[in-house]
Amino acid sequence: AVAYGMLIALQIGIKYNESKQELYDEVKKLLLERGLVKEPLLKMEDYIKEIITDKKFFDNELHFIVVPKVGTAKILRLKESDFQ
Repeated sequence: AVAYGMLIALQIGIKYNESKQELYDEVKKLLLERGLVKEPLLKMEDYIKEIITDKKFFDNELHFIVVPKVGTAKILRLKESDFQ
């Protein structure tokens, strides 16, 4: 679940111009090679439905760690409606 969450967070970062597609591609390749994720990958919509009950959801916001570039991180706060 953690590996899928990493990919989802990178996708969210890309959507909000916080992460680069190249970083997502590199991380996805590494996770697939090591058997930590399998294709077909979990869809973002399905992941978001599940995460609403997770610790990342509080104050009516989903809190994601996004990676603008390797070695840096930022918290992105999104409303559930941002995914619809």
